[in-house]
This record gives sequence, C-alpha cells and structure tokens, in this order.
Amino acid sequence: MLDLNNLKRVNDTLGHEMGDRYIESFSAILAGMQNERISAYRIGGDEFCVILEKTNAVEIHQILDSLERKINVYNEKNNIKISYAKGCEISTREHYYLMEELTKRADSRMYENQRLMKEKKIGWQKVKRMITGIVVALLLAVIVFQYMTIKIDKDKRHEAGHDKLTGLCNPEHLMQKMKELPDKKKNRLIIYSDIAEFKLINEIFGIEKGNEILLKQADIIKNMR
Repeated sequence: MLDLNNLKRVNDTLGHEMGDRYIESFSAILAGMQNERISAYRIGGDEFCVILEKTNAVEIHQILDSLERKINVYNEKNNIKISYAKGCEISTREHYYLMEELTKRADSRMYENQRLMKEKKIGWQKVKRMITGIVVALLLAVIVFQYMTIKIDKDKRHEAGHDKLTGLCNPEHLMQKMKELPDKKKNRLIIYSDIAEFKLINEIFGIEKGNEILLKQADIIKNMR
C-alpha cells in the first residue's frame, strides 16, 4: 500500500492542475514497474496499491528499493518532490491471509510509516529552529562584542588623552606633552587647523555632518605623520 504525501498542499498552493500532474508522475513511475506478476492500482485520491504475485520478502524489498531509486531520480530533475508512505504485507502458506486481511495489514503498516515520517520531519524542523536560534545568538554576541571592543578602545583613547570621536590627541594631552619636553626641545613647530564656520555647519546640516567633516580632517592630519 502506498500513500502519496503532500497532495493537498500541492493543490492548495499550486492549483489542482499541478496536483493532477503530481499524481500522474507518481502513477507513471508505478506503471513502469508493472510486469506479468506486478500490477499497480490507484484506489483513492492519493492512495495506491501494488500487488505482487508469486513473490517473497526478498523480492518485495528489492521492488521497494527500486521504487525509491526511481523516485530519487525524478526528484533530482523536478521542483515538486514526490514523497510517499509505504506499507507491505506478504501472504504465504505458513502465514496465509485473505485479500481483505492482507490489504488491512499493509494499510496499517503504511499509516505507521507515515506517522514516523511526520515525527522525523517535526523533529528535524525543531533541530533547524534550534540551530537557527544558536546561530542568531552567536551573531548577536559577535556584534555586541565588536561594539563593546570599539567602545572600550575609544574610551581608553579618551582616558589616555585622545579625542573620543577622531582618535587624535586632545588639547589637555598637547599641553601635558609640551610640559614633558625638555627646554631645549620646545622649539618644535605647532600647526593649528580650524574648520571655518563649524558651528554653522552643525546648526544647518546637523551634528552628524559636522562629525563627518571632523573625521575627514582627522584623517588628513593622521596621514601627515
């Protein structure tokens, strides 16, 4: 017994025409496996039955493996992937079943297989959500760490006499540096640079624009070293 999974989802999301193609594709694969001892039937909307005559357990598993390979080949070439649940039962002289009982037992195993497939899918979805959560948490931790590292670095520069925005020495550091120089070395050249109308720029264009100009000026001065 075979049950075609996801038919309702295909119908609801892609339309009944695509749902019909989904059924036809699966049916074509089953039809291709038929011979004088193997016959396939569609017994419901998404339910199929395959009957093997004069067979044994080994051959049944070989047929199921062959079906799985054919489905995998189809899925590699098509966007809509075929998924199905299966269940089988064999009637022998030692364990003989009438057709009704044989069908019922195969049907029961098919639904058990379907249940296990759903549980596996739900379990994998939980694992993916957990992995996604861990990755997001790690990314946030990296971002926070980088932010705190930059902030701490700026604070340290500020504490060490550096301007917090540009990283250049502040006036207090300059005066301290001049005091520390021996008298014979105090004939150094000091260049003062002033940005014209800086207050007006902040008032008209905003503090962000003013900071941008300051940083550009700082880069020019740093490149003079």
